[in-house]
Order: sequence, then structure tokens, then C-alpha cells
Amino acid sequence: MKKIVIIIPVHNECLCLARTVRQLQNEIVKVTHWDIRIIIFDSASTDGTDKISQILQKIYNNIDLLTEPSKTGLGSAYVQAMRYALDHLQAEIVFEYDADGSHQPCYLIKMIELFDQGADVVVGSRYIQGGSVDSSWPWQRRLVSKLGNFIAALFLTFRYKDLTSGFRGTRALYLRKFLAKRLLSKDYAYKLQLFWQLHKMKAKIVEYPIHFVDRAKGVSKSPKGNIKDSLKVVALLRLLEIKCYIKMSAAGFISMILQIILYNILSGFIPFDLVNVFSIECAIVMNFILNNFMVFKDKDKDKDKDKDKDKDKDKDKDKDKDKDKDKDKDKDKDKDKDKDKENVFLKFVRFNFFSCLSVFIQMIMLHYLHSINGSSLIVMDLFIFISIVLGSVINYFLFSRLIWRVSTK
Repeated sequence: MKKIVIIIPVHNECLCLARTVRQLQNEIVKVTHWDIRIIIFDSASTDGTDKISQILQKIYNNIDLLTEPSKTGLGSAYVQAMRYALDHLQAEIVFEYDADGSHQPCYLIKMIELFDQGADVVVGSRYIQGGSVDSSWPWQRRLVSKLGNFIAALFLTFRYKDLTSGFRGTRALYLRKFLAKRLLSKDYAYKLQLFWQLHKMKAKIVEYPIHFVDRAKGVSKSPKGNIKDSLKVVALLRLLEIKCYIKMSAAGFISMILQIILYNILSGFIPFDLVNVFSIECAIVMNFILNNFMVFKDKDKDKDKDKDKDKDKDKDKDKDKDKDKDKDKDKDKDKDKDKDKENVFLKFVRFNFFSCLSVFIQMIMLHYLHSINGSSLIVMDLFIFISIVLGSVINYFLFSRLIWRVSTK
């Protein structure tokens, strides 16, 4: 039976933990087609939470207790627990869940049903239609939450209504990819990075309306620098996007220089239309080489990492078949090499296909300008420069989404 793991990070939650776990267990027994386990991750509690966790572990046989000697932050705690859930418990789906009772377990079954229907990520959303926040929640925290969501949406995406929700389930396939990346925040802002990268990986994200209630007991553990940290993460996420765009633009600039040089050298010896086509195609080839082996090489690395992880899993499952494995390994290497060559060729074909439209437009416009201005190289060079700059933004979206997109299969 496939497993769902619910992670509950705790730090001094002795007043809330037992009640939260008991309520969760009452819902878990209603789910018969999934094996559901709970990880309690204790970050150096000093109020007796650790003892309560140990008692709960004895009462319920589906609880794993993890601890850390000092508090490293909410994001760090989740990452450690997520790795344990994936590597040791072989979780298919991992839920993030608060210990303070603000997340109501009655939504768990409905959220699991959405996974059964094909969702990759299910988010308990406070701000979509049907969702709400308890009136007892202080207005200051309500304001910070809404403002934080708006700023995150402004810089990242308006597609989702609750980017900072702490009640979320994610399929292992996507979670592994996230865990392979550098964590930008060890505190609450990790939520933004995880949400954004799930969105970038084309995961099917579904928001489910929930009613968020304020904790009944205890005090909020939200760190003082939470807003500043969230702004930093949002800025870094956008900076990484711009960095990739700048690299792609540099590749386009080099290709543009090649196109202009070839055009200027050959225009006196070869018919105009022919030299135009030849210089543009040489620029496309150069652009593809630079993009494939420099700009978007990290996406191919992600795919290779996923392949290696899958092979490592197969090794663990079939330790008794070493000889057959060595043969299969050699075959797999040959197949991978062939696939890599095939993939590069297919990318090049797609790259050329998406470049054809811009080539066609350039040819028509250059031909038209040539008929007006004759052989004025200055005008031609200026137009080539302008057309490539304007097309770079469109090309970035086409290249990153349709040619070098991250594979999730």
C-alpha cells in the first residue's frame, strides 16, 4: 500500500501537540486505501514536548519521532523530515502540517481525494472562494499574511491565491527535485521557494478551500525577521530567473555578431537572399550550441540526477543480481548515450522550428528595407540588432518552456 507521510514540526508545543495528533488520528482511520504515517520533528523543545511525543509514539504505531539538538528553523526542520519521509519511509505524498491546531484535520480526506484524481500538489488555501480566516486571528497577522501573499504574487505569479499556506501535500516526484536544490531560507520563507519551484516544474497544483483558525493555546513561533526573509527569497527567486535570461541574451548577442559579420563579409560575393538565409541559419546554430551547453545545461543536469536516483533505487531492490546488473548497466549506459544524442537532435529541430518564424519575418523585413535603402549596411545592421533584442524576451519563454523545460516523468 502506498504511503502518505504527515510532517508536524514542533518547538515547545506541549499545550497543543497531543490534541492535534489525536484529531489527526481520528481522520486517518477513515482512509483505507493509503498507509498514513506521522513524523513529529522536535526542534530542541524545552517545555516537555519531547516527552509528550514519546508517549504519543507508544500509543500510536504510525508515528516516527525525529529530533535535532538545536533549533535550525522551520524550513530546515521540514527539509530534514521530508528527506526521512522519502528515503526511509518511501512516502508517495508528503504533507506539511502545523502542530498548533490552526490546520483542521477534517480537510485531510478531501485533499487526499484530489490526489486520487490526479493532483500533484494540494494546498489548503485560505484565500480562494470558500476559504476563510478565523475572526479571532489578530488583524496585524491578517494584514501581514495578505500583504505577504500579494507581494509574492506580484513578483512570482497571480495564478494562485495562497502562496504562504502551511497546509500542503506534495507528491514525492516533485519533492525530490525541490530537495536537490539549495534552500534559500531555513525559516518560514521556504514555503515561497517550494511553491514557486513546484509551479516551475509544471506540477498540477490544486488549491482546496480551508477555514484557518488561530491557535487556542501557546504563542506564535513566527520569527521577527519573517517579512524581511520572505522579501529576500522572492527577490532571489526572480534574480535567478533574470540571471538565466541574461545568459540567454548573451548567447543571442554572440549569435547576432556572427550573423552580422557573415552578412557583411559575404554580401558582396553571394546573392542577397542566399547570404541572408545562410547568415541567419549560422546564427541559429551558434545560438543553439550556446543555449544547450551553457545557458540551460542545469536543466539537463537535473534530469541526469533523477536518472541516477532511479538507478540507485533499482540497485537497492535487486542486490542479488549483480552479474545481470553489470550487463544491464552497460546496456543502460549505451541507451542513455543514444537517448542523449537523440534528445540533442530533437531539441535542435524544435529550436530551428521556433526560430523559423523570426527568420521568416527578418527575411521579409530585410528584403523590404533592402528594396528601399538599397545596400545600406548601416540600416540593415541596425534593424538586425533591434529585431534580435525585441525577440529575445519571446525566445526566452519559448526556450525555457518548450525546449529546455524540466522533465517530470
